[in-house]
Amino acid sequence: MNFGLGAMKRMRKIIATLPICLSDSDPFAQKSYVSEGWTSLPNAVQTLCVETEKKIVFSLISELNNLFGLGLGREPVCERGGPEPLDSRPRLLMIGSSHIGREAEVLADRGYEVTLVSKAGFQICKAAVGEMTEKVREATMELRPSDIVVVQLLDNTSYMARSEEGGDMPIRKYSNGSYHVEGELILAGKDRQFLMFNNLLPILRLLEGRRVVFVTPMPRYLRYSCCAEFDHAPNRYQSSFEDDQRTQLADYRVNYRDFLFKSGLRGFRVVDPSPVLLHTGADEDEDPIWGLDPVHPKAEGYEKVVDLLEIEFSKLLESAVGRKRASSASGGGARKKAKYEPPRASWVNGEQVSIWRGDSGQRFWRGRAGGGRRPRGGYRGRGSRRGNG
Repeated sequence: MNFGLGAMKRMRKIIATLPICLSDSDPFAQKSYVSEGWTSLPNAVQTLCVETEKKIVFSLISELNNLFGLGLGREPVCERGGPEPLDSRPRLLMIGSSHIGREAEVLADRGYEVTLVSKAGFQICKAAVGEMTEKVREATMELRPSDIVVVQLLDNTSYMARSEEGGDMPIRKYSNGSYHVEGELILAGKDRQFLMFNNLLPILRLLEGRRVVFVTPMPRYLRYSCCAEFDHAPNRYQSSFEDDQRTQLADYRVNYRDFLFKSGLRGFRVVDPSPVLLHTGADEDEDPIWGLDPVHPKAEGYEKVVDLLEIEFSKLLESAVGRKRASSASGGGARKKAKYEPPRASWVNGEQVSIWRGDSGQRFWRGRAGGGRRPRGGYRGRGSRRGNG
């Protein structure tokens, strides 16, 4: 989605093979026509209803029969439906910034129908998230249960500059549009990652119950810095810079899996793209992934990221098929017969609310029969559970 135009965009490449002519001299001559590029919604061509399709098809048949005497049937079946093609693919909703736009191009070239909601240079803040949330809400209204959502919103907020005094600041954008790391390049710590996650929750809540691939940040500045200034990202010259960055990016994936799980968001698959975006150490002409741009890899790099995404798509579809088969095998989710439970002992039905440990005399709670409240001041003892903070 281009926020400047305020229009949602959908990318789809369509290849149609049509006859060149209907003459008897060359009745099978055909030519392939390619329709590709972005279309703006809701100004895109809308799906025809069955009645309109019938009128068009009947008119075409009448014209062909009258002009060329083809003897085509005058009552074709125009009803929709039937089994879904075996090679059908889910439609994709891609949410992010510049990276997601380039990945959407690759996926469209591979035959996917892609709806893109993106803003170049997206930074996670309440105003930007609020604007993005409304666009995502609009886009999800067209999603089918079988469609897949890809979210990649962390990159531009995760990298920061650390000053000599130890302050962490966003990477600054200059008036000419370039970005500069005024200090050491660092990745946000877990506390700041959690703040970003909480700010993104309005978008993520819209995707509950859907098939979602959540992409953590891609590596940056592996080959080049932002400019020739030595004090801009000087830690790049440390021998452990790339290994440290990759370790931190792997931690990102673990942290966001935990954040999603603890927030009750299920069905999300979290992907770290950094392992496939390798830096070979050769010059930019020989490096298959990285060129002069320190932030965006070459086209080959995005191809590799999309390969990872397609693996996750397959896993999501396979898990959905497995759940459907399991539901069918269990009789369509019919309620299982309750297991036989022997009668409870008499002391369970009484008013006993605690059990004493014989060794220490310490009391710990097992619960109260009949739904009564636990008396105040009771000990939980070693049987209690405590949160992880």
